[in-house]
Amino acid sequence: MAEAKYLLSFTSGGLYYEDATKIAELYLELRDWSITRRQVFEQNLLQTRTVSTTERRCREILARLKSLTDNQLDILTDGSRQEQNHILWLATCKQRTSCMIVWTPSISNSRGSL
Repeated sequence: MAEAKYLLSFTSGGLYYEDATKIAELYLELRDWSITRRQVFEQNLLQTRTVSTTERRCREILARLKSLTDNQLDILTDGSRQEQNHILWLATCKQRTSCMIVWTPSISNSRGSL
């Protein structure tokens, strides 16, 4: 049996609240992940000092955001700070197969349950 590979990159940057919301807004305008990634670099959207840092953060954030539905991305850009944090935590857990959720709060708002 092959050993499971544990990716711990989510531990280094927290939820990336500011960066993730910026990238989500850009994606919702463009509706294309490849173009979104390119624009992150061209606009220096993450305001990092090195390309390697931008690459690492962008890779992690895009992987998380790609796991979300359009409704969840809308909440990430337009929801309250608490709703946004819940969505970012959800994205982090959805993207990690090794993340086990023992307790999951019900997340709902005026748009309905997630």
